Formats: sequence, C-alpha cells, structure tokens
Amino acid sequence: MKTLHNNYCNSKQGYLPLFLSDCLDLLDPVLTFDRLMGGIDLNKYLTDIPEYTTGRLRYNPVNMLKTVLFGFMTSGYCSLRELEDNCKVNIRFMYLMDHQTPSYRTFGYFINEVLQDKIENIFNDINHAIFNEEHVDLQHLYIDGSKFEANANKYTWVWKKATEKFRYKLYEKITAEIEEINAEIAWSGVQITTNPEYVPDYLNEIVEQLVLLWELDTSTFVYGSGKRKSKEQRHYEHLTTFCQKLQEYIQKIEICGPNRNSYSKTDNSATFMRIKTDYMGNDQLLPAYNVQIGVPEHPLNFFSTSPTIYRQSKLSKYCDWAQDDINIPVRIENDV
Repeated sequence: MKTLHNNYCNSKQGYLPLFLSDCLDLLDPVLTFDRLMGGIDLNKYLTDIPEYTTGRLRYNPVNMLKTVLFGFMTSGYCSLRELEDNCKVNIRFMYLMDHQTPSYRTFGYFINEVLQDKIENIFNDINHAIFNEEHVDLQHLYIDGSKFEANANKYTWVWKKATEKFRYKLYEKITAEIEEINAEIAWSGVQITTNPEYVPDYLNEIVEQLVLLWELDTSTFVYGSGKRKSKEQRHYEHLTTFCQKLQEYIQKIEICGPNRNSYSKTDNSATFMRIKTDYMGNDQLLPAYNVQIGVPEHPLNFFSTSPTIYRQSKLSKYCDWAQDDINIPVRIENDV
C-alpha cells in the first residue's frame, strides 16, 4: 500500500541570520567602505534637506549618500535605475540602505538637489580619511593620465578663440549701429555712449530708452515679403539680436573657463583633443576627457626599478589640495 507523506517544509521560509552583515565576508568591500565612511562626518553635507511635518518618513540621507558613493565606486558609472535595482536584489546595497528601496526619482532628487556643489568636498574628506587610516606616504606621488572618448557628438565643438574673435567683431557691429542711431536721434539731444566692449544689460537699457524715445509699439511691427520695415524697427531688431548673440558668446566662454580651449555642445564637460584610434597611431579630433590619476609610492613599488624623472609639470595642479590641506610637500614623479 502506497504511503503518502505530507511535506510541511517551506523552502521559502525565513532563516537565520537576521543581519545582512552576517551574510557578508569579513573582507567584503562594502564592510570596509562602511567602516571608512563611518569615520567621516557626513551630516555636515546634508544640512540643506528641507524638513516636512507631513507625508511618509524620509529615507536616511546618510545611507543614501553611502549607497550613491558605493554604486559609483563599484561600477565607475551607475545609472539611477541601476541604483534602484541594486537596492532590491544586491545584498551589499541592501546592507547600506537597511532593506529600504528608494526609487530612481528619489536618487535623482538626492543627487541633483542635496549633493550639488558638495562632491569635491566629500572627495577631499574621503581622501583625508584614507590617508590618516592607512598612513599613506604622500612624499612621492606618481601621476599618469589617459584620454577617454566621451559619449558626445563628434561635430558639436565650440572653440574658445573663435568665440572671442566673433565677440569682438560683434562689438564693432554694435558700435556702428549705435553711431547710426546717434545720427538719427541728434534732433532730440540724446547721445548713446559707445564703448570698446559691451554687456547685454547695457544693450537692453539702450533698447528700453529707444522704445520710450520713439514711442515704439512692437505689436505694430511688420514682417514678411512686400512689407517695408521702418528704421526704428530695424534698429530695434538689430540691437535685440546683438544682445542675444552677445549673451550666447559670454555663456560659451564661461563654459570653457580659463583652462580649456573647447567643449562639446552635447557634453559641456568634454574637451576636443587628439586621440589615437588605431594601432598605427592615426588620430582624430574627438570629444574626450583627459583623466589624471595620482597614486602614492607604496602601491607602486615596481616603479623603483624603472627610471623616473623628477620635475614639476602641469599635472601638479591636481595635487595642490594635498599640499595646501595636509601641509605635506609632494614631489611629483611622471612615468617615462
């Protein structure tokens, strides 16, 4: 006779341990990361979070910050949806977030609104903690760089020198336009001052004064073929166009900054530079990042067997913060 056995065991039932840290190896990177971040005062970067008395309880901002930093540390680049998914399925992220699962929108708000303009200070604090805990010797710093192509369109460059050239040509056009206007309004006794350079606010002020002087009504302006524009309308449109163009040139020069000569319209952080594209050394002008990495002496002991050149170069600006903040003289060695 066949005996029937009832299976009272559920393979999906809960089991010990209850703490995620017990499921991780003692040398797991997330435990080392969490211990290091525990020695840094992260709350000073989270003071701008608005306080609400209604609604759901907010996620722990310290855990959010640890999760974002760990996500970018492990992947190099981590999308918001990857962060959301990792908090649901990755035991390391679950450990950092204490089983909470923020959405990608929450991570986006946290990064764009809370962490904005604070990343560099957080980076410096993390480096200070590493230097103090690991007793890193900063007497020698090996710096090397490489170019990485950016995910930007190839033909969207903006050249700083060309923009400055066009801006000075625009100054000449504005001066000629103002002189023509002065000749037409001489009857009123009003004269507009010409300058070697102009700013958009000055042009806007001129336009406002001319509207009052000529009693212009922009709703009566004519457009299209067969319509003859008045001199007042032409001057008004020219000055308005010059003001918009001047504002565009100023914005482009500000994006370039004092240390760059170009940038990409689709990725303002990318700079156009020559990059080798094949084994023959043929290069192209492509948007890219010139990434510099500095490593202290101890992790690179094999460098002691190869010749090095002790010299100051343009790369020294990347370790100025080490000399200023830690008060340790840094000698830069570039690999050859």
